[in-house]
Amino acid sequence: MKIKKRLFVAAAVTLAFFAGGSLQAQATFGTPVNLGPMINSGSDEGSPSVTADGLELYFHSDRAGGQGSFDVWVSKRASTSQSWGMAVNLGPVVNSAAIEVAPTVSSDGLELIFSDYVVQRPGGFGKTDLWVTKRASRTAAWSAPVNLGPLVNSGEDEITPVLSSNGLELILDSYRPGGLGASDLWVARRSSKSAAWGKPEWLGPVVNSVGVEHCPTISSDGLTLYFDRTPPGQEAEIGDLMVTTRASLAAPWGPPVNLGHVLSTHYAAHISADSKTLYYSASSPGGKDSDIWQVPISLDSGAIALWQDIARGFDEYEKGVNAIDTGIWLANWDEGGVKMMPNIAPIVGKDAISAFVEARWSSYESRDMTINLSQVEGFGPIAIARGTYLSIDKLKTAAAPATTEGWFMTVFRQQADGSWKIYRDTIGPLPAPAAK
Repeated sequence: MKIKKRLFVAAAVTLAFFAGGSLQAQATFGTPVNLGPMINSGSDEGSPSVTADGLELYFHSDRAGGQGSFDVWVSKRASTSQSWGMAVNLGPVVNSAAIEVAPTVSSDGLELIFSDYVVQRPGGFGKTDLWVTKRASRTAAWSAPVNLGPLVNSGEDEITPVLSSNGLELILDSYRPGGLGASDLWVARRSSKSAAWGKPEWLGPVVNSVGVEHCPTISSDGLTLYFDRTPPGQEAEIGDLMVTTRASLAAPWGPPVNLGHVLSTHYAAHISADSKTLYYSASSPGGKDSDIWQVPISLDSGAIALWQDIARGFDEYEKGVNAIDTGIWLANWDEGGVKMMPNIAPIVGKDAISAFVEARWSSYESRDMTINLSQVEGFGPIAIARGTYLSIDKLKTAAAPATTEGWFMTVFRQQADGSWKIYRDTIGPLPAPAAK
């Protein structure tokens, strides 16, 4: 049995990627390697978490020899050049007859936070809660787990936590009210390692979606966040690996980049302290069921920054359309921009585009556009973006709204101040579904 999310999301429109392009290589992956029989077994292993020195690997498993169904286990090694040792159950102080899963270990190896799941530990505050166990040194015993309390936990599920390397941020996925989807990403903060955690704050609509955001992992400098995003109504393993960055620990996270479903049926990844290795769970070929794997990873920071810049431009584009505000929409345009639409001659220049949209948009009572950006490629001062859109528009003269699904290919040109503006914007209808 795999530990999977309980998804309570209503069916939604899923838009296909446009015109056969593949995602640009914002990340390069090496060859995945199964961590072998010292860690993996004939049962399920998942949610790996490694100490900053790379010498201890924590994970959950329902193999024989535990205290209940799923327990937390650890494998150790003397140096990073050596193989992992035989996994050991953390024992009856940490584990119980309940289900313990999704461990995250602090960078120094002295604090371990995990979730109970389905079969909860007594003393919780809702469904799935987060618990913490600590130890005084790497050779000391782990203490009895303590519930993180009613600020961090809610009446809903709190799952798959990750601790930042400085120990001051705890990012988790939660089904609590206030998000966009079934499960969203939230962050709890504390002023020091000895202080109590504050109430989790929602990471907002830039990071979260109407799908399921889960299984976060954060780089040691705290500036890169990976997580899984699962479409509405799908199982956790269906999701894609996402990555977002921020300029500083106080800055907001930028628009996430979709790294694709490159790791087979992966889920619950963990990035190493040097950001060069991604550990993850998967039912990949060669694995017995759900195994733990590792894969070399290298991010292209320039490609990610470009994606985020272009995505912010589309956010403003979408905002202008939905507010029926030509001022917001036109602010994204290069003075020499060209707008190309089906059955209409190209509209050349920002002034001509302004006159066209102001006349056209005056007939709308409401608009609701969703843009799905699927590809961004940079060529010096030029960037090409592709994707699809869904627009639900109500005309002042119509009784019912009209729905349009289409594709776009938009060329951006970098301005003197470093910003990106729309230079060429081409749209068209998506082809009708093939007859069955």
